[in-house]
Amino acid sequence: MSHAVNHAVSEVKSEARQLLDPRIARTRTAVEQSVVKLLSEARPFTTLTISEVAKVAGITRKTLYARFGSLEQVVKEMASSMFEEIADSVTNDMLKVPLSDSVLTSVAFRAHEKHKSTLMPLLKYCPSFLFLDPCREVTGELIDRIIRVNHFHPLPAFEREYLTAIHCSSLHATLTVWVERGFIDSPDQLSELILKLFGPGVDSFLKNLE
Repeated sequence: MSHAVNHAVSEVKSEARQLLDPRIARTRTAVEQSVVKLLSEARPFTTLTISEVAKVAGITRKTLYARFGSLEQVVKEMASSMFEEIADSVTNDMLKVPLSDSVLTSVAFRAHEKHKSTLMPLLKYCPSFLFLDPCREVTGELIDRIIRVNHFHPLPAFEREYLTAIHCSSLHATLTVWVERGFIDSPDQLSELILKLFGPGVDSFLKNLE
């Protein structure tokens, strides 16, 4: 096949992907909204089925399988999107030590508040690993950014793993209580409490990496 033909084929494939992307995005949104709707009816995650979610989303069971593979993957992608959005809103200045002087925690809780309609069913009716796995991935990336921004020595792998696990487990517990309390506490109140409890310890730990 000639270079010109190869180029033409590549252009056709590229255009096809561009045409397909909005459809993929619409399918993803429909599926995620359907899962949230069903969970919001106080349905435990384990009682949901692919067929049921597909019907509510207005797509075929085959399409849902092809896009996600499982309902667990749907929830993980929902959580990942939320965490990635929060991470993207974090500037390098927010990551400078001491973190106890930063607005990072307050910014994070305000971002979580924006997603409370998703957080509530996710935390109340889904297994915790569907929240924790995506959280650990994004938290690990944030830790790497903190180290780069402050020109610290890299963390040993086992310390990084434990730090991300401790952070995400604490976040999961904190957000769960926030949900149970009906979000009556403001993001700034939560931020102040978390910084009182953990701020000095985290700053001390990070300072040792200098």
